[in-house]
Amino acid sequence: MEKEKFIDSRFTPVLVSRVTGLKGDSLQLFMRDNYPDYNTMRTINNNDLLYWITDKYKSWLKK
Repeated sequence: MEKEKFIDSRFTPVLVSRVTGLKGDSLQLFMRDNYPDYNTMRTINNNDLLYWITDKYKSWLKK
């Protein structure tokens, strides 16, 4: 449960929306489909997190 709280503290709807432009149901669907693992969130810095979200978003759009 603590790991999930940590992930949620970094992978926030506000941040993801700012990076992707998604809102509402699309934002929730994207975040559910691309929920990161704990080790990724522990090791990735803030700039790399923005790139990670962008890469996941580009892949998600192709689906």
